[in-house]
Amino acid sequence: ISQWTGEKYKSTATHMLSGALYGVVEVAFLPLDRWKLLRQMNNTTPFFDLVKQQKNNLYVGSAITCLRNIKAFSTWFGVSDVVNKYFSHDVQLGPVPFYQRVITSSAGAIAATIISNPADVVKTIMQTQSDRFHGEKPDSSMKIVAKIYGQDGVYGFARGIWPRLGSIVPRLTFLKALSEEFTPMINKALDSSAGYSRK
Repeated sequence: ISQWTGEKYKSTATHMLSGALYGVVEVAFLPLDRWKLLRQMNNTTPFFDLVKQQKNNLYVGSAITCLRNIKAFSTWFGVSDVVNKYFSHDVQLGPVPFYQRVITSSAGAIAATIISNPADVVKTIMQTQSDRFHGEKPDSSMKIVAKIYGQDGVYGFARGIWPRLGSIVPRLTFLKALSEEFTPMINKALDSSAGYSRK
């Protein structure tokens, strides 16, 4: 990676690539997201019955979901790394304070939520169109994009941005901050137990 990005941005590029790969893999769980949507619409179909009934629609919106995930997770990981470097100036002098983990994670989560919102709007419409449940051919993502732009212009792609910021940012922030906080503690505990067992 460093031959394309240089040593200065190698870490950020690696984080962004890791996030993008994670976003692609997450698409495999799209049927569970569809089941959740149906449950929220008072459809009590058991999961395995849903698989049989909706086998052709389980991965509806998979392409736009993949795009959303790549944008969201690569941005989240990348921006968090950039902000962390700003605080530390690329020099790790000691344990990173928890407040710094929260700030870096928040910055990444906010950027990720904003940049992925247009794709999330399209994905949500694709999954909730009524014709999905009648076996009819769904609108393509490009057709939905054209409809949104025709109705509301570019502002249509910002639909639901505030609820998403309110629900996603705190979750992602503390997910990353706490995982980074707990990792050194767990490693230290494991090292201590390993040293004790050798004695």
